[in-house]
Amino acid sequence: MNYRNVYEALVASALSQDRSKSSIVYLEEHHIIPKCLGGLDIPENLVLLTPREHFIAHVLPWKDNPIRKLCDPILFFKKKDGKIATSKLYEMARRAHIDEMRNNNPSLSLSEASRLSKSIKLSEYAKNRKPSHNKKISEANTGAQSRLNAILSAETKTKIGSSLDEYFSQNDVSKETKQKITDGLNEYYRNNKVSNEIKQNLTLKALARQKWACPFCSKMYDGGNLTQHIRRKHDWSDEQIKTLKVF
Repeated sequence: MNYRNVYEALVASALSQDRSKSSIVYLEEHHIIPKCLGGLDIPENLVLLTPREHFIAHVLPWKDNPIRKLCDPILFFKKKDGKIATSKLYEMARRAHIDEMRNNNPSLSLSEASRLSKSIKLSEYAKNRKPSHNKKISEANTGAQSRLNAILSAETKTKIGSSLDEYFSQNDVSKETKQKITDGLNEYYRNNKVSNEIKQNLTLKALARQKWACPFCSKMYDGGNLTQHIRRKHDWSDEQIKTLKVF
């Protein structure tokens, strides 16, 4: 058997199907030219395979050229007793594992303390990432769908809104951050048509906000706009505004 031809046919077949990862069909990334033989970690050298195809794709190059470098990845597929699994057994086990993680994901039942600990660790990890790692993440996300254009459910929108309200009520936001938020919203509204329904909802929400009287001119504003009004019209600094007993 010409193992190289079989391997090339397997890869060609997968590439011709224009596959993509989804929650319906589980697929795994495979390096067409093995990394151990100098293959690069780039999109052109990657193909999506089913678990069974992935197993076979590692066995075929080793059969064609039985060297240690090509044998090592196959050991990843071994069973608990140390014997190499067949492609069918591996696929069955892999799919069972994926289904179990989807239905009984441990991260969904973490305690509040565990969630906080995990969040802190992830934050520290993100802060200490190497610039080269950040660059790879940025390149991988290039061309990805913008979250602004994503279709969000009403429940998701409510969760996002509640999280933002809670954050801003417990944290002082710097001028720089406020400006970034303003600039981001302005850019979004410039590039996207806002329906009359959305405009009406925004107006109703603005009217429903609690308002306070300016201690200098008695004009009525909600919290954020009142702060901005006092800063601009009455030339008070943020530190001075915090001393006011208005809100």
